[in-house]
Amino acid sequence: MDNVRNLITQAGLIVKNHEKSYASTGQAFSFIHACNLLYYETVLHNKFIGYLLNPKAGHFQKDKFLKLFLKELDLESESTSDFQVTVEKSIGKVDWDQVEGGRIDILIESSKVAYAIEVKIFAGEQIQQLERYKNYLRKISGSENSKVIFLTLEGNNSGVHGKFKDYVPISFSNHILSWIEKCRLGCIDQPVIRETLTQYLAGIKTLTNQNPDNQMSEEIIDIITRDEFSFKAFNAINSAHNKLFQKFGENLIKAIKMYTDLETKFNIELSKKIIPNSDAEVSFYLKESTTQKVMLYWLGNGVVAIGMHLGHDHPDEKIRKAMKIKLSNLKSVTYTNRLNWAWFSEIEELKNQPQLTFDSWEKFKSKDLADKIAGWVKEISAAYKEAISEE
Repeated sequence: MDNVRNLITQAGLIVKNHEKSYASTGQAFSFIHACNLLYYETVLHNKFIGYLLNPKAGHFQKDKFLKLFLKELDLESESTSDFQVTVEKSIGKVDWDQVEGGRIDILIESSKVAYAIEVKIFAGEQIQQLERYKNYLRKISGSENSKVIFLTLEGNNSGVHGKFKDYVPISFSNHILSWIEKCRLGCIDQPVIRETLTQYLAGIKTLTNQNPDNQMSEEIIDIITRDEFSFKAFNAINSAHNKLFQKFGENLIKAIKMYTDLETKFNIELSKKIIPNSDAEVSFYLKESTTQKVMLYWLGNGVVAIGMHLGHDHPDEKIRKAMKIKLSNLKSVTYTNRLNWAWFSEIEELKNQPQLTFDSWEKFKSKDLADKIAGWVKEISAAYKEAISEE
């Protein structure tokens, strides 16, 4: 334990020293954070990445960034002279069979080949979305070299495309980070472009839970690897990671039981899945039921929703529609395809939480969050009971 404490102390000093450097150099300044844009796919990432890739955009770098991107992904790039880039490209209304239509986040196309980039940070996937985009690429290019590129934080595979595998998964944490760094180095003598890319690079590192600069990481690695005891201390800290996240859920339930009266009306359970992993949940079972429950549910990638789970034996479309009307004051999540869910609502107060920050640790123990969750649970369960009584 002494080695663990010593390692945490020294790593903390490194972080503190770098924060002092940020204060003196202004390195931490970011318009992205100031405008709270980091977590918005369409507002920031689709438009900014599309802007960089577009040879005709106002950066006046022609196809420099596009060439670097295609090279990063080992894609066909003999000539980029006739490439066009479109952000939020509409390809028509989604048809009944889900094989055509939709909106491509970023479309890169030439007379010989086309690439469709689908960006997923916190939004959920749509049914057969990638397959529809592949069908469109075949139509416009006629080339089997055309690719659907599936961009997520960590390069995850699609969660809704069973047998369809004809896409390229890439990540912000690796491919985009490396590409932006190469773009930045390519504009080292152009300070406005260079510093804008530097800020975006820092944003990606925040999104993917990486240290803001490489030097900090190198210094922390140095103290971890200096001797056997330091390395053992690091392994001990790392092994507590899952238990720490489990504590977030345990603290949340403890706060709900302490500050609200939900326990008198609901049986409250925490799933074995660890927050904030996908499918982690806090369940509020109606006392009179073993299947119907309100669920606080982690969809993955920082998105949290709350809804009424009707049980696998009761996917009643009428009840789901009735509840959606009754709960119209709450934000609805439209991308779920789970038939046994009556209603979904994305929870902004929990978005991207928990991260390993002391602020989020305190939030999960707070009366304020417990009261908000209790309010949602009561409102949703009341709407469900009303919908059932009206049947």
